[in-house]
Amino acid sequence: MSNKGNVRGADGLIFDEQSHRAVAVFVIKGMTRKKQQLVVSEGLVRKHPFKQLGPRKLHQLASAPKLLAHQRDILRRAVADMKQAEKHFVAASKLRRRLVDAKEEVVRWRASVYAAGRSIARGAPLVQRLASSESRVTELQNEIRDHDAKGTAAREAAVARLRTLDRPQPAAATPPRK
Repeated sequence: MSNKGNVRGADGLIFDEQSHRAVAVFVIKGMTRKKQQLVVSEGLVRKHPFKQLGPRKLHQLASAPKLLAHQRDILRRAVADMKQAEKHFVAASKLRRRLVDAKEEVVRWRASVYAAGRSIARGAPLVQRLASSESRVTELQNEIRDHDAKGTAAREAAVARLRTLDRPQPAAATPPRK
């Protein structure tokens, strides 16, 4: 740079002695405050008790046009969980009806064995039928417990999903700056 040089627009000049060159310096203020994006949701809020939210109602809520994508996804997964729970509860209900019949059958076989008295042998067909009926009652009770447990677990999974509806969507990972 000559003695008559003129630099405009720079905040200062620094002379680098090793390279014998002048360097223009621009002062830039650092960000003093982080700008946060606001997510505003407006509109009518209706509270729905979990006990009243079946698969149909959840599907109806999931088809609302104003839902965010992650909320719609949560509702659809909750619908699947509730359908699974409903399936298990219906199966348990059918098994309960069969259990009533099986218990009545046990009562009839016990009455027959009692009427036969002490003269009946252990391996007699009457005793075998009674034992078979009693084991069927036990099997039905175990199946009912299993379906009830699976239905309850599926319903609790749906409720847990629904509790996450008001949480904000996780931010996408941003690649590091170079």
